[in-house]
Amino acid sequence: MRFAFYFADYVKSFSLKSLRNGDIGAGGGVVRSRILFWLAKLGHEIFILNHVDENSVDGVRSVRVGQFTEIPQVIDNLGGVDLFVFNYDDYSSLLGDLPVPGARAKVIWAGNAFPPEFALKIDNLRIHRAVCVSHAHRESHRLYPNFSRIEMAYSGIDLDIIDNSPEVKREDNLIIFLGAPKDSKGFHNLLNSWPLIREKRPQARLRVLGSALLHDPSAKLGWTGMLDESFEAKYLDPLVGSSRDLEKIGIEFAGLLPSRDVHIELKRAAIAVVNMNFTGSFETYCRSAIEVQASGTPVIGAARGALNEVIRDGETGILIAEPEPEKISEVFVDLLDNSEMRRNYGRAGSEWARGKIGNYEKLASDWVGIAERTLRDEPASYPKRYFQDFLRVAGYGRFRMAAKRILKISSE
Repeated sequence: MRFAFYFADYVKSFSLKSLRNGDIGAGGGVVRSRILFWLAKLGHEIFILNHVDENSVDGVRSVRVGQFTEIPQVIDNLGGVDLFVFNYDDYSSLLGDLPVPGARAKVIWAGNAFPPEFALKIDNLRIHRAVCVSHAHRESHRLYPNFSRIEMAYSGIDLDIIDNSPEVKREDNLIIFLGAPKDSKGFHNLLNSWPLIREKRPQARLRVLGSALLHDPSAKLGWTGMLDESFEAKYLDPLVGSSRDLEKIGIEFAGLLPSRDVHIELKRAAIAVVNMNFTGSFETYCRSAIEVQASGTPVIGAARGALNEVIRDGETGILIAEPEPEKISEVFVDLLDNSEMRRNYGRAGSEWARGKIGNYEKLASDWVGIAERTLRDEPASYPKRYFQDFLRVAGYGRFRMAAKRILKISSE
C-alpha cells in the first residue's frame, strides 16, 4: 500500500535522518510522524511531503512541497497513492476541499481537537476518514454527523529511543514539567502551587522542558527566553521579584531538547508533570504522559480529557481534579516523601506505556486496518452508546451546530 503524509505544522527545519534518530526538539505534531518508519517496516511505500530535504531513510522517502496547492501534482508525479494523509491545522479546511485525484482516499490525522462543523467534510467525497488519537478524542464527536468515518489510533512514543538512552540515577527532589509552559498546559497552576511545595519540601527543584515557541514560533518571549512575556509577568515575576533569581526558588528552564535528551531527563526525575489545565482545551492524547510512564517515572496531570485514559490514576500516576494550590502541593509532597510509591508507579507505568498505547509496531498495524476500511468504505469499529447514537441519528448534532451558528450571528 502507498501512503503520502503531509504536515504543514513543522515549526523548524530538520532532515529525515534527524527525525528517524530522534535528534530534533519539537512537539508531538512533528515527532509522532516517526511511526511512518514502522509502517515502512511492514512493507508499505511511505512518502512524507513538505519536508526540508529530498531523501530516503529506512523505507521512508521525503518529497519537498512548497505550497499545499502543489500536492495534487506532486502525488501524480509519484504515480498516485492509496492514502493521502494530512494533519489537522490551519490548512485543513483548504486541504479538505482540494481535489487530489492521484489519491484513492484522503484522511485527516487529527492530533488536536477539531470543531464539530469540520465533521461535515468527512463525507467520503472531500475527506474519506478522520483519525483521532484517543477514545476520548473520538467520543467528543459521537453526537455529530459522519461519526462512523471517524477512526481511532494512538500516536505512539519512541520506545526505541527511550530504551537506548543511558540509565541515570534518580534524583529524589527533581520534578520535571514536560510540555509548552503556558496557560493552555496549566503551567500557571504549577507555578501557583510551587511556593507551597517548596515550603513543605525546600529541596524540591523544578526543571522545565519546553518553551512557549513549541506551539507558537512567533511568541514574544520574556526575560527567561522560554516563557511568553505576558505569562511571565503574571505568574513568574511575583515568585522571583526584582532579583529574577530562579535558582533561589528552585526553578530551571531547559528549553526545547531533542527526544534523546528528554528521555534521559525523565529517567533522572522523581516525578514528571504534564498538562495541569483544568478548564478550556483538553488533551486529545498527551504523548508526554506516555513518555513519562514508559521511562518508569510517576506522572501527575489534570483529570481531564485523554489524561483520564492514558494515565492509570493511583497505579501509574496521580490525576488531580481541581486547581487548588494547597491540594496540588499536597499531592506533590506526598509523592516526593514516598519513594516506595514512586517505584511502584514507575514499574506499572513502564508496563502500561509499552503496551498498545505507545508501541509503534502495534500501532502501525492499526493504520493498515484504517487504510483497508477506508478503501472499502467500511464503518469504523467503535463501542455502541445507544442513547447517544440515537441522538446522532435523530439529527441532534446538526441541530446543535445550527443553533451555535445562529447564536454567533445574533451576537455579532
